[in-house]
Amino acid sequence: MAGLSVALALQQAGLRVTVLEAQPRVGGRNWTLRRGDLVPDTLGDAQTCTFSSGQSLNAGPWRLLDAHHRVLALARRFGIALEPVDPTRPALGQEPVGGMDALPHAMATALVNPVQTGCAVHRVRRLARPQGVGVQISYRQQGAEHTLDADGAVLALPLNHLGALNLDLPEALSAALHQVQVADAIKIGFETTARHVPPPDAGPDADLRLLWPNTERPTPQRIVTLYGNPTALKERLPPTRPEQIAFAAAHLREAAADPALPLDHPLVVQWSRVPVALGAAARLLPGDTDAWQRLRAGVPPLFFASDALSTLNGWQEGALESAQRAVQSLMRHLHLAR
Repeated sequence: MAGLSVALALQQAGLRVTVLEAQPRVGGRNWTLRRGDLVPDTLGDAQTCTFSSGQSLNAGPWRLLDAHHRVLALARRFGIALEPVDPTRPALGQEPVGGMDALPHAMATALVNPVQTGCAVHRVRRLARPQGVGVQISYRQQGAEHTLDADGAVLALPLNHLGALNLDLPEALSAALHQVQVADAIKIGFETTARHVPPPDAGPDADLRLLWPNTERPTPQRIVTLYGNPTALKERLPPTRPEQIAFAAAHLREAAADPALPLDHPLVVQWSRVPVALGAAARLLPGDTDAWQRLRAGVPPLFFASDALSTLNGWQEGALESAQRAVQSLMRHLHLAR
């Protein structure tokens, strides 16, 4: 979301923009899974979504709150319809009709140059040019090596990936990026044929969250979900996928007070096992404010955008705020370099 937001803003300012995306899809952690979609796995245990037609799971962010001004503005800009997560509980917020990925898909479609997917960047060099400073980006796509020259670059990768790139950064900043902390998270979804489901607050738990479907939609959602944070993954959830599915099913049935609650077509998304992402969130070490401020300011002509570089809560909202800052810094740099 940060990279797409940067690209749209730079395009609107009249610049020619190229977006290199490592995943085979756009959106990053904004990822909606539907029937037939593949969930790749770093341990080789890939899954294919088998939900019924019209059913979906938002593997990452699942709601938009009133405080998410930038994300809501994007939805208005592209005419994306929103609906309540639960009409009886307005405080839970809204979500795009049909899936959260309506947002990145609309952003990508608005770009003049289509997003180049499957591009694994491995080096970004700062170059001295007669007319200012530029960058050369080296990446692999479909097994072939490519290079791209540009006046500047905004790197919207998770922080844990920046440390693995050859960026020629100052030593202290490079050292900080090699100590980034990565948090895991898991979502285990099932399709249910139950006519009635319990309210969203059934079975409250600090480490395990239950998400019940909104059955009042034109196409009623039947996906029930158990979400586990890093503590739950470490201390409560079993290690293997079959055990995790069994644990989630038992937990959901207990919360519903229905030992026969039908739960079919299980789908597991554990973010540490999702290629490229390799985690649900990446942060610098607590107290490493110097590196955080340096990344927010950029190392011209390199600039950085990430929800981890924002003070705002919320993956997408923080990503968009960071993108705004990166665009301003890059445009100021390009103006001074002329």
